[in-house]
Amino acid sequence: MPVITELFLYPVKSCAGISLTEAEFGENGLSVHGISDRSWMIVTPEGMFMTQRELPQMATIRPAVSEQGLVLQHDDMPDFYLPPALNDEHAQREVTVWDFTGTARDAGDEAAAWCTQVLGQPCRLVQVTPATGRTTSGTWTDGVTHPVQFQDGYPFLLTSVSSLAELNRHAQQAGWADFPANRFRPNIVIDDQMAFEEDHVTHYHFENGLSLHAVKPCTRCPIPAVDQDTGISGNNPVDLLQQFHCDARVEDQPVFGMNCVLQSGKGLTLRVGDTCQAELSF
Repeated sequence: MPVITELFLYPVKSCAGISLTEAEFGENGLSVHGISDRSWMIVTPEGMFMTQRELPQMATIRPAVSEQGLVLQHDDMPDFYLPPALNDEHAQREVTVWDFTGTARDAGDEAAAWCTQVLGQPCRLVQVTPATGRTTSGTWTDGVTHPVQFQDGYPFLLTSVSSLAELNRHAQQAGWADFPANRFRPNIVIDDQMAFEEDHVTHYHFENGLSLHAVKPCTRCPIPAVDQDTGISGNNPVDLLQQFHCDARVEDQPVFGMNCVLQSGKGLTLRVGDTCQAELSF
């Protein structure tokens, strides 16, 4: 049976991830200590989202989570502390993520100065609020939309150990070093499947009653070229995927992993080592 080998939380969109042993699963992503996935985001002064696509050094901002809130860490900066949730003293700001525009809570000038110092260009830090109201597209979910925060498109991304091993077999043939799972920024990594079997799974049913609906193959952008420890771009695994793993469902683009939404089990906790049953589409 497929088993969870890794769980990752990304409190700030496109900044470093946090490896977890367990996480609570909600409709709009996983969370720990009340801090949920991509609930914070760095934006331009005009409110446009910023990512490692243009600023790979965002990977060097390392969020940490505790019961007291969120901490931003960087080798060249003092730690910056944020509460679990910003209050009404913080202004609303219009923000844009892809084709979505809505409001978010601005963390203030000190947070903006900290991020600006690290990234070398003016920016602001914002937090999602219930009023943000962002949802997934209904194109891949039979017209039904699901809550989502500042993720690119869906609340969960699942990848597998065997698929990564197959990709790394091609990397070795090219004379490249193996790629770690974090290059693809998954939330859930599972083992005990055939390589790329996740492409054909419709649902993952976990023993505690939580179920994920796998809805869309994850097309890959340039971010997997970024070393998530150093923020430096190098060999791009997407170049290899382009040669052997493209998907006709997404116009023959290279894919790795599956975007998922929560089918059932809101508020339940999954842990590394939990097993599930994979429901195949054939």
